[in-house]
Amino acid sequence: MIAFFMSGWHMMRCNIRKMLRNFAVAVNVAFDPGPEA
Repeated sequence: MIAFFMSGWHMMRCNIRKMLRNFAVAVNVAFDPGPEA
């Protein structure tokens, strides 16, 4: 049970970090006047 909870917590943390990184990239693209604009 503890191992299952720890593995789920690890997966959730990895997903949150990936989501935050994607969000940061999207914000940088949105606020950077670059070739994408």
